[in-house]
Amino acid sequence: MLAIKYKPPIIEIRRKQGEDLTISHAIFEIINSNNFWENLTLLVNILNPYCKILNVLQSDKARLFQVIHGLGYLSQFWSNYSNTELATKLIDRLERRWEGWEQPLLILSCLLHPKYKIECFNNAISNINYSTFGKWLMYYYNAWSGKEPKCII
Repeated sequence: MLAIKYKPPIIEIRRKQGEDLTISHAIFEIINSNNFWENLTLLVNILNPYCKILNVLQSDKARLFQVIHGLGYLSQFWSNYSNTELATKLIDRLERRWEGWEQPLLILSCLLHPKYKIECFNNAISNINYSTFGKWLMYYYNAWSGKEPKCII
């Protein structure tokens, strides 16, 4: 986990001569407190993994298998997070998102990747294999090309 340290800046409010301050004293006290900057640092540390993943997935060269990498990265990040209550809630949310996506397509993107193939999956999960996913491969090939597949290669 990245630790970004923030130092509270010296807040200087500039105003033209004769004008009232444009920030209330209550707001000034909030942003001038160390607690505000500590919470902001915590928020930055929480959002940083999401920003990294979004930067990868929003690039022109993004590939489908990188979605699974992103989910794995977030799952690993939250599994090692010190606040277990927050981590559990966010892992549950990730799992609900995963259920709503087109999982076969994402899994196929890893199964067909020359570097990962089937080795990147948990061996204890029996239904992730080429035989099971052959039907999905044929389905997507037909859906995208409008032709019946003759062979996997």
